[in-house]
Amino acid sequence: MQVFILMKQIGKRQPVIGERPLLLQEAPMTLRHLIGQVVAQEVERYNALELEADFVRLLTQEDMQEQAANGKIGFGRRYQADNQSVRTSIETACQAFEDGLYKVVINEEVIDELDSPLQVNENDRIVFIRLTMLAGRLWP
Repeated sequence: MQVFILMKQIGKRQPVIGERPLLLQEAPMTLRHLIGQVVAQEVERYNALELEADFVRLLTQEDMQEQAANGKIGFGRRYQADNQSVRTSIETACQAFEDGLYKVVINEEVIDELDSPLQVNENDRIVFIRLTMLAGRLWP
């Protein structure tokens, strides 16, 4: 099943990561299941990146334009040798949702509960909105 993922941050006009397709293994039954599938794919993609080499890869203008459309320009490398744990990453993402660090919107409907039933269809638009914490002092 293909869906479209978009990542935004409160207070920014442009998305952090532009809309891109994502293939899900199966239709998720809950938000926890959806987050698990998305995080697992992202961790696997990260772990598959090459480690930093002794040479610098040059980016063409075309590479930069394509990556800019997705919201981040990089060299496609990672700088730490150890792989990330899929299980730990999923647990962290679910805890962050429960702590209110981000919201999930599916086709303009805010999803509030990790374990409530969920219906995701082909080509649905899923938006992850990272909430920023306000800094300052709380006055009594």
